[in-house]
Amino acid sequence: MISATGAVAGQVVEAKEILFEVVDPARLSVEALAYDPALVEGIASASALVPGGVLELEFVGGGRQLREQALPLLFRVKAQNAPVAVGQALKVIARTARKTKGAGVPQASLVKNGAGETVVWAHAGAERFTPRKVRFHSLDASTVAVTSGIQNGERIVTEGAGLLAQMR
Repeated sequence: MISATGAVAGQVVEAKEILFEVVDPARLSVEALAYDPALVEGIASASALVPGGVLELEFVGGGRQLREQALPLLFRVKAQNAPVAVGQALKVIARTARKTKGAGVPQASLVKNGAGETVVWAHAGAERFTPRKVRFHSLDASTVAVTSGIQNGERIVTEGAGLLAQMR
């Protein structure tokens, strides 16, 4: 499939000029950047959300040299269920085989206390919230797994946690 043309009838061209860009829709690839090299090990599957559907991706491999403080990763498009354009920016969500035991909470639930420790706010009663010092691991760009510091069944503040941290 011809994706771009640079030729005009009667035009005189030099040997280095690109006249046509040819794309094989069955061999599309996606390049992503991973900002944490530890997360690259054990990528099981990946997908990218695009308007009108989802692109299923297969991990091909990654570079070992940082580019703009990130490792480049290469994915092959397995099933194209939605239209995608060459050069289109995508958000790739990769799933790893590694398991983490903990409670998934939004990143916005984590705040720093006066001592610089990471805490979440637990609902203790009517209009009463208590801070809980926690340890966590990132799951994705917007979610973390709290691995210690909260009990099973506790209600954690997910919106406005920063405002509670400002109250004394």
